[in-house]
Amino acid sequence: MFVRMTRQMEVGCSRKLILDCRTRWNSTYLMLQTAVQYRTVFPALKTRGYKDLPSEQDWNLVVEIAEKLQLFFKETELLSGTKYPKTNLLFPKICQIKLAISKWLQFDISKVVEMEKKMEEKFEKYWGVIGTIVVATILDPRYKLKLIEFYFKQVYPRRVALEVDRVKKFAYDLVKEYSFCAISHASDNSSLIESTRPSDNDLGDDDMDAYDVFVSGSSKDTDKSDLERYLDETILPRVNDKEFYVLYWWKTSGMKYPTLFKVAREILASLVSTVVSESAFSTGGRIVSPHRNRLHSNTLEALMCGRDWLWSELRDAPSTLEDFIDAYEESCHDSDIEFTPH
Repeated sequence: MFVRMTRQMEVGCSRKLILDCRTRWNSTYLMLQTAVQYRTVFPALKTRGYKDLPSEQDWNLVVEIAEKLQLFFKETELLSGTKYPKTNLLFPKICQIKLAISKWLQFDISKVVEMEKKMEEKFEKYWGVIGTIVVATILDPRYKLKLIEFYFKQVYPRRVALEVDRVKKFAYDLVKEYSFCAISHASDNSSLIESTRPSDNDLGDDDMDAYDVFVSGSSKDTDKSDLERYLDETILPRVNDKEFYVLYWWKTSGMKYPTLFKVAREILASLVSTVVSESAFSTGGRIVSPHRNRLHSNTLEALMCGRDWLWSELRDAPSTLEDFIDAYEESCHDSDIEFTPH
C-alpha cells in the first residue's frame, strides 16, 4: 500500500524504506534520511486506517537528528576509503566533529541535547589520545602546524599556544626517537659496510671526503633537525586537493629529510579505520566455507587477491558505450593507432 500511495502522489524518490540495524553504523542516518523524503506520504496513510503516524513535531526532530548524523556519515565514509591514505585527513575531520558537538549542545531541543551529551562523553575518550594523528597532519606539506593552530584557536581559545607547544614537543620527541634508532642501526651495520666497500684509493675520490667536510662546515642548517627544516619551508598551496598524493610527495621530496621520511613512511601508511580488515575477514568467511575449509594459505591468498583485483577492474570499467569508445580511443592513441567509430 505504501508503494502505491507513493506512486499516486508522484514522490520523486525510488528508494525503499530502511530499518535501523545495530550492527551497521550508518543505518540510523540512512533510515531517517530516506523517511524524510517520504514525509508527505505518511499523513495520507491516515485515510487508509493507519493511526500511529509521526506528528509534525516528530518530523522536525527527525530532520534535526538526520542533519546532525549527516556529518558523521560523510566523514566516516571518507575515512573508510581504501585507495588513498587517510591518516593526514583524520585530524581536521575530528576537529570538525568536536566543534559541531559543542555547537549542538546549545540547541533548545532536549532530545538533541541529550543525544549530544552521550556522543560528547564517548568522543572525549578518543580526543585525549590523538598525538600520532596530529603528527600525521603535520607531515602533510599543505597543512604542517598551520592547520593545528587554525583548529586549536577554535577548540582551545584561551590556551592555544600551550596546546600547540604540547603538539610540537610530541612531534620533536618522536623524530628524535627515530633518529636515535637510525644511529644505532647504522653503527650495527658499519662493520659490514666497511668490509664490503672499496677503498678511497680505488675510487679515486680522495677529495670528496674533504668536500663533504667543507659542505657540512659551511651549511647554516647543520644544527637543525629534519622537522625544523621541514617546518621552515613554505606550505604548499591547496590548489587541487583531489590530485595531491601525500605519499607520492614524500617519495619524491622526502629524501631531504631522511629521519622525517621514515616517520612519514610509517605514520601516513597507517590505517585509521577497521573497514579494510573487517572486509578482508568478511571475504575470507565467504571463501573458507564449511564445505571448503582445508585450503592452503597460498591458495586462500591468491583467491582473495584475485577477487579484489577483478572487482577493481570492474569498478573502473566504462559503464556506457560512449565511455567505452573514449577509453578505446585513448588506448589506441597511446599505441599510435587511429580509430574511427562507425
